[in-house]
Amino acid sequence: MKVTCLSGVHNLIIFTYKLKNRKRISKHMTGRWLHIITFLTLLLSSCIGGLYTQRSLKMGKEALVSGDYEKAYTLIDRAARHNKRLGEAFYLRGTLHERNQQQDLALADYIVATNNSLNASLPGLKAGKILWKKNMPKECLKYLQISFAADSTNIETGYYLMLALIANRKAEDALLLFDKFPQASSNGQLNYAKALASDSLNILDYAAVFYRNALDLSKTIPEAYIDYAKLMVKTGNLDAALDIANEGVNVFNDPECYKIRLTIYVAKYQWHSAISEATTIYNLTRDLEYIERRARFYQFIGLLNNARNDYSFILSINENNTNALFHRAIVNLKLQNEDAVFTDLNKFLKLENEQTPEWQSNRAKELISMLGKEFSPPTITITEPVAYKKQFLGLKNLSDSILLKGNYIENTKMESMTINNLEVKTHVFSERIKMFSQVIP
Repeated sequence: MKVTCLSGVHNLIIFTYKLKNRKRISKHMTGRWLHIITFLTLLLSSCIGGLYTQRSLKMGKEALVSGDYEKAYTLIDRAARHNKRLGEAFYLRGTLHERNQQQDLALADYIVATNNSLNASLPGLKAGKILWKKNMPKECLKYLQISFAADSTNIETGYYLMLALIANRKAEDALLLFDKFPQASSNGQLNYAKALASDSLNILDYAAVFYRNALDLSKTIPEAYIDYAKLMVKTGNLDAALDIANEGVNVFNDPECYKIRLTIYVAKYQWHSAISEATTIYNLTRDLEYIERRARFYQFIGLLNNARNDYSFILSINENNTNALFHRAIVNLKLQNEDAVFTDLNKFLKLENEQTPEWQSNRAKELISMLGKEFSPPTITITEPVAYKKQFLGLKNLSDSILLKGNYIENTKMESMTINNLEVKTHVFSERIKMFSQVIP
């Protein structure tokens, strides 16, 4: 190609020189020659541009091999910008984006590379894996199928394609795909995918066999421990589930395995083990749900001060947690701390909303009534008309009706407000203050 391009440059220069030195050229011929020159110029520019792009790509690949990633990115990016259909440049730029944890940029490059490569196996797989990790199974299926069509021997592609098919409710197709790999029976990932497909089709005995095969063949699939243990819980085999979860904890220290163990301890009423497990899960995840669950376990075994401390810890982080307020009040009731009970329940009833369980609201009102306490009533203020001599509401011009305006502070939540048996329309002024306006005949 270099010879052709250089020859083209030489011939174009000679041709242009001769054209300028011709004494007589007809207008028709001049226009024709100008078109030819334009075409040759464009062809030459394209040729030179292609050489420049290929040179940038080659130097970028060399920098990539030598570990100079910054230089590699500059050169490969230049090649990709100059040729939007140069699939290899987009693929390599995608790998550099992925190396820098720039998943969205990497995905965009892999998609372009998949659509512009002679072999879409690797870019299709890369795009599919990123989409799978983004929990986009429908989108990832498309690129994994393209990848598999380009190379049906790639086990990693087959594995992710099986997972995508299962997620898209095509588990039967996933089972058929397993049989297309001669070495499938000795591969841990493919055995796990087959187990998951069987599990989703409710072929539970079959699933258990392949989960076990997957774990025996590979110790690098945390999901296999989790799904196998869940299957054992589902079938009521708690001891086997605990053994599998213990394996997963020892190999990966995965929070999901701890959560399965917590489920098993609760099912067996092993409250001390459940308390320890909830503590570990909180330390790994910082999820307050497990402090709340631990507080409940403390209540079950009568460690009320520990339970109260846990609820107080939750409220120190989120003072408006209604569930913690309600349960701390219950604990304080058992500890005979009535003032604390009233304080928590009063605040609980002010904060309750449509998500608050009805039984909690009813129990809170029942307990306050039992304790002989009263809620702070709403504070109602009339702003119009102005009171006459602070005793009577004034009527203007002997009107046969009166427009009553005002506001009230909702110290205690009100179900409704009526004046002269007419329900008053209100609108929110602030978190606790509401405005009202009502015409009274």
